[in-house]
Amino acid sequence: MGKRLSIFLLVIVVVYVIYYDLTKGTLYSTTPLPTNESITKTSKENIPYKNIEIKSGDTLLSIVEQLSTTSPMPSSDQIISDFQILNPKVSPTELTIGKSYKIPIYN
Repeated sequence: MGKRLSIFLLVIVVVYVIYYDLTKGTLYSTTPLPTNESITKTSKENIPYKNIEIKSGDTLLSIVEQLSTTSPMPSSDQIISDFQILNPKVSPTELTIGKSYKIPIYN
């Protein structure tokens, strides 16, 4: 009985350690993390964009594909991140028809 309890507790500890490591991480970084404010200020200046009025059937990715000339396209995560920097408090999945947004351009 004692051996089974010990193994059970050991498994619980190992699972918890793995969970903690994957969610919070345990590696120490010597470089400070940038604040959201500094990311927004520096990134807004460097992202080329065009004001586009949304039409029926438009999605963020379809508009970026039409405007950009680079091949291959950046990842969808990068496109969404740039869109959110240019349009704070706007979800790229909830674009409103008839409203204009700053759409990142990749050349």
